[in-house]
Amino acid sequence: MFCYKCGHELEDGALFCEACGAKQDNAEQGKQPPEKENVISQESGASQHNTADNGNNNPKKKLSKKWIVIIAEAVVALGLVIAFFAVNIHKSNYKVVAENYTNACIMGNAGKVYDTIYLPDSKMLTKESFIRQYSDLLNQSDPGLAQAVKAEAMDSNEQDGKAIVQVRTFASSGNYNYSSVELVREDKNRFLFFPSWKVDSTNYVENNVKVAADPSIKVYIDDMEVPEEYRTKDKTSYEIPALFKGNHSYVFKSDDFTTLPVVDPVYLEDSASNASQIYYSEEDQKKIIESAFSLVQDAINAHLTGKSFDSIESMFAKRFMSTNKKLYDDVSEYYYAKTNPLGVGITEVSMKNVEGSIYKSAINEGRITVSVTLDMVVSNKGVSRGYNIMSRGGNITNNEPLIEGVDANNKTQQTVVIEYEDGHWVISVLDLGAIEGYYKFDSSASLTP
Repeated sequence: MFCYKCGHELEDGALFCEACGAKQDNAEQGKQPPEKENVISQESGASQHNTADNGNNNPKKKLSKKWIVIIAEAVVALGLVIAFFAVNIHKSNYKVVAENYTNACIMGNAGKVYDTIYLPDSKMLTKESFIRQYSDLLNQSDPGLAQAVKAEAMDSNEQDGKAIVQVRTFASSGNYNYSSVELVREDKNRFLFFPSWKVDSTNYVENNVKVAADPSIKVYIDDMEVPEEYRTKDKTSYEIPALFKGNHSYVFKSDDFTTLPVVDPVYLEDSASNASQIYYSEEDQKKIIESAFSLVQDAINAHLTGKSFDSIESMFAKRFMSTNKKLYDDVSEYYYAKTNPLGVGITEVSMKNVEGSIYKSAINEGRITVSVTLDMVVSNKGVSRGYNIMSRGGNITNNEPLIEGVDANNKTQQTVVIEYEDGHWVISVLDLGAIEGYYKFDSSASLTP
């Protein structure tokens, strides 16, 4: 038992406490010692002391949401950086490039093939143009690719910025073939750090393609206008840095006409500068025929009025200037009264019921030429001396009587070749023999001495 006052342990049944002398009352005695005031006081002091100590130290704080977000974003960013480097290191492996290229060929995916090949600097090498050219041809040149279902890069050799990778292709039957892929390393790295390897484009690209065209004519290849920056200094042609091999659609356009597409393979030398036959819309055909007939009329009027060739030379092609001058001077002297030494020849020409058609149109060294046929009814008036033909013939002298007459209503066909030069149609070569001729006078023609 314990003393109810001081808590000293006593023998059971003790009447007084040996320690403090307090009389023990059985009702107040307990099996456990009572809590002492001084103990309570000490514990209370200790508690206050501890509390004071804790107040002097920094309490532990929880992380704020802001810091949690920052740390999470940093972890994600680090993961992205690691993934970025891992992906680009993988893509920078030329064996991977060769394998991806071959698999794209097997699948006929021209877009992916385009992404893997090395392309020279040319605005004409667009993805759309490549897809148009090669969508149906990628796996046709190699029988092994035509039967393959997947590819796997094998041995490789790399030296001086070039690499050759041997690729094994597997067919669905289990058979396999081998092919080689040549690659080149581009001058610039990808994202500064990673080497960029591309498949050599020799099989796909033709370099330095020349397309001759008059300065006034614009050229469209596969619906793409060839940039004027590719014009040569003399403006007579385009020099395209690179163009995909294969068939291309060429259109030549000016202020006066637009040719229908001409399809030619680029790998044929000068194919774009020469085409044996080109065509036009009905509307443009009509305009061209009208231009040709107008040039014929102007040439005849120049003869009738005695104009010199120099005054009308702008009507004729520069490349045939000397030929046309000789022809014009000869015709003026022989067939037209105004310039004939004896004063004989044609004095008037009438052309009626004119119907024209384009016999042929071609591109020759970039020059567009058109042969136009004119069907018409021609009536000529003229004078002669002693002969019933309107030309200088035989031994005509000024002593012969002057004969005036008409050669009427002759159905004839006149051909004129024109070409487009410096923004307008000009005469290539013109022989008006079908209109001028050595016509005999009508039997009812009046004779004037």
